[in-house]
Amino acid sequence: MTNVTRSVIAGLCAVTLVGPVGVASAGTPSADPDALQILKRMTDYLGGLKTFSMHTENSYEDVFDSGQKIQHDFSSSIVISRPDKLFAERTDGEIDQFFTYDGALLSMYESGHDIYATVTAPDNLDDMLVVAQVAGP
Repeated sequence: MTNVTRSVIAGLCAVTLVGPVGVASAGTPSADPDALQILKRMTDYLGGLKTFSMHTENSYEDVFDSGQKIQHDFSSSIVISRPDKLFAERTDGEIDQFFTYDGALLSMYESGHDIYATVTAPDNLDDMLVVAQVAGP
């Protein structure tokens, strides 16, 4: 499989799971220490679970040079079973994307355009996510 195909799969997986991410400016105020402690407790708790699922409703805006804003909404669902299983789904009215990881392969299917791709992946979820992030766009 080519690096371009790997990048497309990794990028689609990342966007499916968390959506487009903006970069904070240098003038962004520092985070509240209490909020950071709560976030750390939450991530420690989730990191210790063997199986969990979540569903999110997301929105983001594209802001054009003209000032026009277009809002995009999508839903994401994910089921994790450590150390080596993942199922994720993203729907936004136009695109339905599905990702599966079984400890050996990361696969993506987009039903709207009838696209399917598979890439060999490491044998555990944590390493697979690192590889997907590095290979991403």
